[in-house]
Amino acid sequence: MIDSGLIIWNGETIGMVTNIMSDMWYLDADWTPYQSDTTLKFEKLASGLKSNDVIKEPSNGIIALLKYDDVPSKSHSILILSIDHSKIFMRMVSDEVAAYADKKLLKPWQSIENPSFYETELKKEVSFFHPLNWKKVRAIANRTDRDDVVFEVLNGRSKYAIVHLTWRKENSRKFPITKFYIDWQDIYKNRLLEDHNDWDSNM
Repeated sequence: MIDSGLIIWNGETIGMVTNIMSDMWYLDADWTPYQSDTTLKFEKLASGLKSNDVIKEPSNGIIALLKYDDVPSKSHSILILSIDHSKIFMRMVSDEVAAYADKKLLKPWQSIENPSFYETELKKEVSFFHPLNWKKVRAIANRTDRDDVVFEVLNGRSKYAIVHLTWRKENSRKFPITKFYIDWQDIYKNRLLEDHNDWDSNM
């Protein structure tokens, strides 16, 4: 087992790990942070993590990359479970789990550069009786091949909704067609991943 390496997060090397100890997929190591704004942001986020919560739901954690010192070409996706002073606790994960936990979008979905455009359009379309009326939403993604948009619902029981925009004012609570998802795990597993597999099989 290689016992030292670098931690890369958001494309930047933020610190060094040494004396890496392995227990199956779980790792703990001594943590030496580098001095940078990105490192400070990482440590602030990581210090609030609770290992048990992250193990139960990976999207509660932080995805990073562990690059080994002895083999620079060798790296692995890791899930940060917690930081305790100079110790860091991690779990090795597959690229698929990393994409899920890091809330990365899968093709044909893409991030939205102008969310206010879609948020305004949604307000124009929904009727008084539509379940998204009076909800605060944030547009986060759209499909590249159709008029489907992912909205984060900021004040509802369900955290996400996918809306098929019609580009006209609707009078029915059924339109625009809207599907709600309880949390990220729900929308990722039951929509984004399924859409990606269908899209990939047709390429």
